Amino acid sequence: MPSSIKTAVAVALLLCCVRARADEAVLLLPVEGAEAQALEERLLIALGARARSERDIPQHKRRHLPADLGRCLAPDCLAALADAAGTERVLSLRYVSDGARTTMFTTLYQATRGEILKRAEWDASRPSLVTDLASWVRGEPPPIKPPPPPLPTVAVSVDGVHSVEGDALAAAVTGALAEFRDFRTLPPGARSPATHRARVTVEQAHVATRVHLVHRYRSGALAATLTIADARTGAVVFARHAEARIDERADGESDAQAMQRLVAEVVQRWCEALRGSGIEAALARSR
Repeated sequence: MPSSIKTAVAVALLLCCVRARADEAVLLLPVEGAEAQALEERLLIALGARARSERDIPQHKRRHLPADLGRCLAPDCLAALADAAGTERVLSLRYVSDGARTTMFTTLYQATRGEILKRAEWDASRPSLVTDLASWVRGEPPPIKPPPPPLPTVAVSVDGVHSVEGDALAAAVTGALAEFRDFRTLPPGARSPATHRARVTVEQAHVATRVHLVHRYRSGALAATLTIADARTGAVVFARHAEARIDERADGESDAQAMQRLVAEVVQRWCEALRGSGIEAALARSR
């Protein structure tokens, strides 16, 4: 027999064996909680005729099994359970919540031998959980998901005549926007294409020091507006005016350092407004 035919036959036999194992009946162990039980019922439907639940175990065969089948995970108990249910495999589902999210842990057993075939961890909130879990039980490869759409990109610039204060605000805004995960930020002067533009407009900026009697006093103000707009249509998705002022004794600090404090305060107010505005969703909708 030619080697190519031998190889084809071997591959066909291997695929048949894999399909045979994937088609073995599987028993779903009971899970506590209304949400988990609903998922169990949906999974039974998705797996089709080869899926079993505790309802399929005849009553006369349950005498030698524990009352809570969900705890029947020891090898001898799994073997007895497989014999009672008429299945080769047993699927255990376990929900764990840490407060922020709920995770489902799954274990597939070869019950007659008491062996673990495979384990997996799932985000319990994923919309395709039942379909993906059924494919995992059957041994099918995971579906190829399309790549996520590119993130919105925000380019920062100073509106009007450049100034020390405007450049400082633009640099600080760039750093603040970079902390958001759902869009990218480009610094002033970047040439990469952007979906949105963040413009910093300085309306007032001054710091002055005066001497009164034997003390030095400093006063200053910074007023600016941050506007984020769609680069293609010009539609504004965020705009906020912010001001910061000082009027204090000038001890141990230069005018430039005082202006840095004013810049930080203005940017902080913009950041608070950005977080409260749902800027990530607004950028995604305007694309």
